[in-house]
Amino acid sequence: MQLNFVRYGLTYILAVAGLTLVSILMIRYLGIDFPSGAASVIPPMAAALLEGQRIGRSVTEMPANGVLWQAAGKATALVAVLNLVLLYAVSFLPGIGAVLAQIPPGLLTLIAAVLLVVVLWINWWFLRLGIKNELKAAKGRKG
Repeated sequence: MQLNFVRYGLTYILAVAGLTLVSILMIRYLGIDFPSGAASVIPPMAAALLEGQRIGRSVTEMPANGVLWQAAGKATALVAVLNLVLLYAVSFLPGIGAVLAQIPPGLLTLIAAVLLVVVLWINWWFLRLGIKNELKAAKGRKG
């Protein structure tokens, strides 16, 4: 089982960008903000599900649980790197740097660690779900 990190990363980034746009539009036209919790979990959900579906089309049986956790761990490491790059980039925006400077580094690290544990579980779950659904669909097509 091979995870395509470029496709996973692009899906993740596109989901983040899409949710950012939805959030801006919701604030502007509805006066409500997009829930930040949803914005934290939807991108890895989408990326892992799509990657799982792609993997499911290339395998004949569900990979071992350890293999799924290993792939989820690698995907989570990619999410961590992408978010560090994003955090660095937005820190230069007016106001964002000032807000980030007010958050104690230990608290920021704790929040990041908790979110990465959640992302790890989401990656495992949705990789598994995507593979499972594709295997079930292939079985249905055969007979």
